[in-house]
Amino acid sequence: MERKDIEEKYTWDLSKIYQDPQEFYHDIEVSQQLLDELTSFKGKMTESVDILLRFLSKRDEMSMLVSKAYCFAHLNCDVEPKEQEYQKMLATVMSLIQQSSVKLVFVDNEIVENDETVRKYLKDERLKSYRYSLENALAFKPHLLDKEQEELVAKVDNISELAEQVFDSLRLEFEDVEVNGQKKILNQATLNEFLKNKNRDVRKQAYHHFFKEYQCFENTFASTLSGVMKKDAFYSDIRHFDSPLAASVFNDDVPTDLFFKIYYKLDIENPIIRINTAFKGCSSLEKISVLPRIYHN
Repeated sequence: MERKDIEEKYTWDLSKIYQDPQEFYHDIEVSQQLLDELTSFKGKMTESVDILLRFLSKRDEMSMLVSKAYCFAHLNCDVEPKEQEYQKMLATVMSLIQQSSVKLVFVDNEIVENDETVRKYLKDERLKSYRYSLENALAFKPHLLDKEQEELVAKVDNISELAEQVFDSLRLEFEDVEVNGQKKILNQATLNEFLKNKNRDVRKQAYHHFFKEYQCFENTFASTLSGVMKKDAFYSDIRHFDSPLAASVFNDDVPTDLFFKIYYKLDIENPIIRINTAFKGCSSLEKISVLPRIYHN
């Protein structure tokens, strides 16, 4: 089913973000100008607390505009993936994000190189809202590369995201499920409702139609997962983390042992995991038969 076939009241009103493409491209242009201004701070960003504050404020301004533009383009691509104008918009935003990543690669290096000065600046109340991000940047010092290496990493960032981009671009189309003579839409959001249905045939349709579509792309999913895992392992290695997991939880300031404690606790106490374990070796028909009773309980 295409978006034009859905009642308007059930669709996103994305005009709340931008009324027309001209507004979108205006924000892109302003963001580009802000990016040029931000690059002019290179080499002098930490000369004074006023200069640092001005830089951070301008970066926030650009970030909000870019996030707004990305949200608009991405949501439109989700609902109308065949519309070339939205694909062009998304590509424009992604290109700007890549440019900013490369052009602003100097930021963390300058903060770390002037760590004592920055720590003094952090006492200034005007930087209160930036303390967390600046302290994170300082804490990243053991994992920061030199300027040339950081610039190289920034340039290949977009390439390393290809596996995730392929995954995001997949548009699975599931067969409808017939309920009481009416065809109902099947997707990730409606699957559970169908599996709770007391009619065994409805559950069977939903189960097979859903996973049949995933099975068609099983090799693609395996390849994209492999690509993401290799990327995570690569970045973990070059930034001298103990493991990809340690790199993943670093920004949240979460120790890896806490992650495993939570994981094991869920593994023991989560009823869904126990159900999946009990299902091992069961046929799909056996699962279909018992699902409603599990949901009811």
